[in-house]
Amino acid sequence: MEVAPARAGGDEVLSPQAFERLRSHPEFRAAVEDHCRDSLDHYSRMAPVDRWLISDLGRQSLSRGLVILDAVFGEVRARDIVESARVNRTCSRGRVIAYLRRCELNGMLSGPPAPSAMDRVYRLEPRFIDAMAPFTEVTVRTIARLAPEAAPAARAIGDPDFRRRFMITLGRLSVSRRDLFAGPDMPVVLFLNRDGGERIMEQLIVSQSRDRRQMLDRAPVSRSSLARKAFTSRQHVRRLLEAGEAQGLLAVTPRSVTASAHLSEDLERHFALILEIARAAALRTQGA
Repeated sequence: MEVAPARAGGDEVLSPQAFERLRSHPEFRAAVEDHCRDSLDHYSRMAPVDRWLISDLGRQSLSRGLVILDAVFGEVRARDIVESARVNRTCSRGRVIAYLRRCELNGMLSGPPAPSAMDRVYRLEPRFIDAMAPFTEVTVRTIARLAPEAAPAARAIGDPDFRRRFMITLGRLSVSRRDLFAGPDMPVVLFLNRDGGERIMEQLIVSQSRDRRQMLDRAPVSRSSLARKAFTSRQHVRRLLEAGEAQGLLAVTPRSVTASAHLSEDLERHFALILEIARAAALRTQGA
């Protein structure tokens, strides 16, 4: 689906100039830190069954896909989310069906019986929406801090109808620009593909000195603290850190984690992408 370009702040949304404008903003790093801090705070207050929805990239992508499909169609067909996962290379059909079954058992989805799992049609239950909505709100409020033209969206994002329209727009933008998203060889995947990895990444970011030289430099943290705040095991954290060392992305001591310039640069790209897509969706939604 093609999306017409929009202009704000002197550049087209999702353009190289727009990404550079964000990254060069004097508050970019501080805004990302606060975004991570708010995300960690919400995650820590979630029930374990709710955390499961977003604890790795596959489930997080499926959960966001459900929100978008529900916003567009008022329901979620199993065939649609399976096809979305196939196109986006998120996960297999079997994993999607298992995810939907678990969501239903956990009271996140409901729907009538059907001849097969692929024929099921679901609706999102309030618990699912309540678990996912705060992350959207945090992102929109963060981009409004860096791009004042998105301030009306930040004020309106708590409204369910505005949030629904925002998610529709966000979904269309994401589909139209799949080329922007991290491929399997991008350094940030070290965190995104692992259970609790995004929370570990956020902890590293917020644990640093604010006068550091790059987005992710040296974080004075232990494996125990990382595991505790990501609600995962020390062994899991150890495997992630060892993988980072093997790839030349991390240097680890018992009390600190230091990132390479290559990893730090990719984290900047990652957060600029999240925030610029949110800016684009905010501008189109508030202008509709």
